[in-house]
Amino acid sequence: MIRSSESIANNIAEGRGSAFEREYVRFLDIAARSANELSSQLTMAMEYGVVSRRQAFNLNGTVICTRRMIESLRDAVQRNYNARRDRDRSARRTAPNANKRE
Repeated sequence: MIRSSESIANNIAEGRGSAFEREYVRFLDIAARSANELSSQLTMAMEYGVVSRRQAFNLNGTVICTRRMIESLRDAVQRNYNARRDRDRSARRTAPNANKRE
């Protein structure tokens, strides 16, 4: 559980340090999957009696909230990337061709 929770934070940090939005999105996706893994581990810990049902429920609620925030951030970064890519493509299509000979 420690590795999963550390993986969430580490992937967000590593992705944020990337120079490319597309790479950031990839690391945010990995962080969201690590949150899913942590949620599963909490369920197993409850079933094995390592944590109480109440503790597992409270912690899992925090994990779910965190995962949703990560997914919202990932979606926003992806939208920004797509919008920028579309603007660049549109600009290239409408820009006069400097190499065109008349």
